[in-house]
Amino acid sequence: MNMTILSKKLFDYDDENFLIHARDLFDIQILAKTLAYVNLKVAKCPTAFSEHGIGSDTLRMNSVLYELVSHVKDRKVFQGFPQYSYISYPPMIRRVRRKEDFVGWHQDLKYLKSARGLSLHATCVTMFVPLNEIEIESPILEFYDNKNLHELPHDETKQSQNSYRVPEFMLPQASIVRPKIALGDALVFGDKTLHRTSTVGTGVTERVSIEFRFVKELELVSGKDYFCTRNMTLARQG
Repeated sequence: MNMTILSKKLFDYDDENFLIHARDLFDIQILAKTLAYVNLKVAKCPTAFSEHGIGSDTLRMNSVLYELVSHVKDRKVFQGFPQYSYISYPPMIRRVRRKEDFVGWHQDLKYLKSARGLSLHATCVTMFVPLNEIEIESPILEFYDNKNLHELPHDETKQSQNSYRVPEFMLPQASIVRPKIALGDALVFGDKTLHRTSTVGTGVTERVSIEFRFVKELELVSGKDYFCTRNMTLARQG
């Protein structure tokens, strides 16, 4: 993979199992503007986030959210996954306030197959972007560094929107990677990269984040909106 000078490749086994830590990728003022938009929406509509912190369409359906991507400080970051040049619209927005909102060990491939608007895509790459300061008790992501990962079975007892997770006995032997990220950073990873929400503190400090799903041009769905990273525009396919 080609890398931006601001990025660090933490592991890279194939196109669906890799992790990139892109440092200082986003302007702090644009992040603050995005967070202000989220807070304003929530103030006007208290149900903008579900019980488990998943952003509703009321919150997600606004092209202003792609201002973050169109103003990245170094577009070379997209060269790290060149086949995935389109971002599905709308993005995912999450607010994590309590440990009950944490997502256990999982692969995004499982959510990809069940998510509305993404289920017709075979693969994706996720870019995780925190919108507020990362503190000691902020919920953040941990990753399994294992080169032999394939699509793992997930527990499908769907008691909440966060219930897809790999059963403990199915977890492979691997070291755990917990990137130390700061506001302005992003984590980029493949859809088979095993990860979960975690915190090193005993409590939970609220974290608001946005997740962009990058998909392949050959898998674009007619009638669906995408943001193209080649020309930095939002357009409807077909």
